[in-house]
Amino acid sequence: MLTLSMGTPPRHLQLGRHLRIDGEPACLTGHSIEPRHVPPSSFRIVVRIRRPRLVRAHDVPCRLEIPEWSERKAVPHHAERPGQHSQPVAAIVGNPRVTLTPSHCDRIEGKSPPFAWHGAIFSHRKGVKEDWHHARWPGSEQASTIGEVVDELQQRIDALPHDQVHRRTFIKTYQRTTQAVGEAVDAAFFEDPEWVVRWDIAFAGLFIVAHDADQAHGPVPRPWRLAFQADPNLPTIVHLLLGMNAHINYDLPQATLSVITDQDFQDAVLIEKRRRDHERIDTILASRVTAEDQAIGGRRSVLDRLLTPANRLSSRRFLREARQKVWLNVAELQQARLDGADVYYARLEELEVLSAAKIADLLRPGQVLLRLAMTGFGVTLPPP
Repeated sequence: MLTLSMGTPPRHLQLGRHLRIDGEPACLTGHSIEPRHVPPSSFRIVVRIRRPRLVRAHDVPCRLEIPEWSERKAVPHHAERPGQHSQPVAAIVGNPRVTLTPSHCDRIEGKSPPFAWHGAIFSHRKGVKEDWHHARWPGSEQASTIGEVVDELQQRIDALPHDQVHRRTFIKTYQRTTQAVGEAVDAAFFEDPEWVVRWDIAFAGLFIVAHDADQAHGPVPRPWRLAFQADPNLPTIVHLLLGMNAHINYDLPQATLSVITDQDFQDAVLIEKRRRDHERIDTILASRVTAEDQAIGGRRSVLDRLLTPANRLSSRRFLREARQKVWLNVAELQQARLDGADVYYARLEELEVLSAAKIADLLRPGQVLLRLAMTGFGVTLPPP
């Protein structure tokens, strides 16, 4: 169980119907929770994740039979106190030092309508018709090669307005990494290069749709919205990490699942091949760390320069850890897909909340790369 300690209840928060996220007074006892300092007469949001212990990268989630939590009363929305909506809510996850301004989009609903690009997850099912082209690449021709993906990313870089130049950091890093994957495909580095190309196109499509929707002032998933709305004056590395969090922790499990069918999951040999190609991407990412560190640049203190070797080693470590958790989340989402669209979208909402909550840790002051190497960059879906 994870506790978010707050001075006052977040009035803008609407609690979910499954009561995986619940509100209760801080004085209540009797729950197994991770200890946190809770001021007297304060309020806390309790996120029950229904796991008996913390998750490490190599842990495989087990499906425990846990009885349903007793019915609890949700915290009401106080419309008569509109002043609460204009004040920032300081959410504490672990020990973050971050304040986020509440908005209507921050509501945690029991079920929300899926975004346009989610339908491809079920497009392989018999009787399901999905226009993948328009769902993933609106307003442009669908890329068919990794080279075309690189060109699509360049178009977004060139079109960024002057007040969003800080967003180039992530897009250009992602573009160079995509080029490296394309070169590895050409060099026969993967067991199934055709599958890797399809995966890369699906993966890029999720970012491009989110980016284009934000540029058009449309709805985007919370991890991307918070990354896009981050303070432009944040350090360059933080902007990069915000984009990586949304794209790896939230987008990557979806993209991977979209190119693995239900029938594929029944073939253990094929799934093992997919896993090995997934891990080969780790090798490419690790080989890119030094070059990307040099390309990013940005303001660096004397301490940052002294810690450069340790930071690069830390980056390789937490990237591998996060992608290991992605593969576990793919398995969880696949089980949800088998249970139907409603179950899948509910699980996807949980992944969205977990990925958005990770931002608090990324914005904490200090040596963020070293901290992520110790605490982890990825997120793990709890068992249903």
